[in-house]
Amino acid sequence: MKTHRVVVVAMLAALLSGCGLDLLLADRKVDELCKKDGGVKVYVREPAPAALLQADGKVDIRALMYPKPGQSHIMKYIRTEVQSGDPHIFRSEVQLFRSSDNVLMGTAVTYNRGAQNLGIPFLARGPYSCPQTNQAAELLKIAFSL
Repeated sequence: MKTHRVVVVAMLAALLSGCGLDLLLADRKVDELCKKDGGVKVYVREPAPAALLQADGKVDIRALMYPKPGQSHIMKYIRTEVQSGDPHIFRSEVQLFRSSDNVLMGTAVTYNRGAQNLGIPFLARGPYSCPQTNQAAELLKIAFSL
């Protein structure tokens, strides 16, 4: 019986060894990168253009991401791979430009670790990001003084 218990404990230890350690290290890396340049930075503030306002008074992010010709402001999305493989880490940057003079009004940077699904429900891990707020909406709120 004692041998059986030792074998079971050894098998569980082998199965669970390192389980989640790679995610903890990846989350730590995300936090370190986030401290360096994550978050919202606004360089130019101005009133929100009426053409981009929705009925609720908020700026239409979709219209900025998919601009029409001659639109007053545009947003660009840049995704940069930081760490490929598993766990996967990437940097998301949203840039807000004024079209008339191509001035960069601000940026919003988020670092992300993708979700990890090992096929076993209790071992699945959700995604992690820093900062955890909607950075694009925050950028618009500050840049357009909403």
